[in-house]
Amino acid sequence: GVLLSYQAASGGFRELDNEQTHTVAGGKAGAAWVTAGLIGVAVLINVIGFVLAAGLLFACSARGFGSRHPLRDLAIGMALTLPIYWLFNAGLGVSLPPLVNAWI
Repeated sequence: GVLLSYQAASGGFRELDNEQTHTVAGGKAGAAWVTAGLIGVAVLINVIGFVLAAGLLFACSARGFGSRHPLRDLAIGMALTLPIYWLFNAGLGVSLPPLVNAWI
């Protein structure tokens, strides 16, 4: 954490060449993928359920940052979302959209 704070305060990772910095973030295409994921969650959360919608957001965000493994990213996103769903529903009593809607 201290190294990252230092790098941010001192102007970032200047020792990386231009080719390396272009692979770190996806530019306009990457931003479009992340935006599509956010819109997808907003539109689909009540249709496909919380876990699948959040998994979709994770997969779109990962694609925006350069991942080329959409099924793996969807599975990781769903695996990360399940404990959050249970924490909010059971632990905090906050009602989220269904885990996965019944028609799927």
